[in-house]
Amino acid sequence: MFAALLERRGARVIRCPLVAIRDAPDPAPVLAWCRRFVAGEFDDLILLTGEG
Repeated sequence: MFAALLERRGARVIRCPLVAIRDAPDPAPVLAWCRRFVAGEFDDLILLTGEG
C-alpha cells in the first residue's frame, strides 16, 4: 500500500520484502499454546514483528 502511494506520486519503487509469514510445519504445538493462552495460563502477551 505504501509503495502504491509513492508510485502514484511519481516515485520509482523497488520492492524488497524482508519478512515472510509461513505456516508452522506442525500446527499441533501452536494450537496447544493457543489453548493454554485462552484458558488463562498467561497474564500477558507481547507480540513483536521483528521489523524494528
